[in-house]
Amino acid sequence: MNSKIRELICLETQPVAVIKTDTGVGTGFFLPNGMIGTNAHVIAAEENTPARSIQAVHMDRVYDMVVHNVDFEQDIAILKFKGRGPDNIDKYINHLGFSHDLM
Repeated sequence: MNSKIRELICLETQPVAVIKTDTGVGTGFFLPNGMIGTNAHVIAAEENTPARSIQAVHMDRVYDMVVHNVDFEQDIAILKFKGRGPDNIDKYINHLGFSHDLM
């Protein structure tokens, strides 16, 4: 892949992490305070039970995660880094807003 194209892809995907569990793979996005938001079904081992092993992969580095909070009914989960997360994590944080602000 052309290095310029790879650089552009990396710039656009930095706020996104790949979430890996012992049962599947999904994506998540960085939140303040060393958290990652994802869907509950991404981290589910079985109905209403989080997977035992959860990792976030970001910029070719793997981080162990723990479930900070999960709501299976609303299909949302907040993960927290077990140890140290990526350096300068603030630059990866998505600033959430409302869809009507985009129009």
